[in-house]
Amino acid sequence: MSFRSIEAYKEILPKITAKEESILNVLCIGSYKAESISKFTSIPLITTRARLSELFDKGVINQYEDGSYFLVDPEETNNIKEKRLEEKYLKWKKLGEKNGWHFRYEVFDKHGREPLPKDYE
Repeated sequence: MSFRSIEAYKEILPKITAKEESILNVLCIGSYKAESISKFTSIPLITTRARLSELFDKGVINQYEDGSYFLVDPEETNNIKEKRLEEKYLKWKKLGEKNGWHFRYEVFDKHGREPLPKDYE
């Protein structure tokens, strides 16, 4: 990735943490799995996974099918964010339906908003 792209990421994420910056520096070299990133940065694996998840939520990185992470173009950031939100929503919707929590999702799907107290009546 070019120096210019790295600078663009820093503009997108003005509140980037030192650990996230370390992870982004590793991903500038290439795509890596969480375990490798943890070894390169000397950040514990559980913390590395958490920071990767946050960067994924921000739309800065994406993940290949094999589990390795990579940087995305700054123009793709919004697409990645939307995709990630949709995946999270579908995951929790499926879990909610499995456990009988589906009412909240039905209201959101039908009306595009969170349930109001009157919806529970």
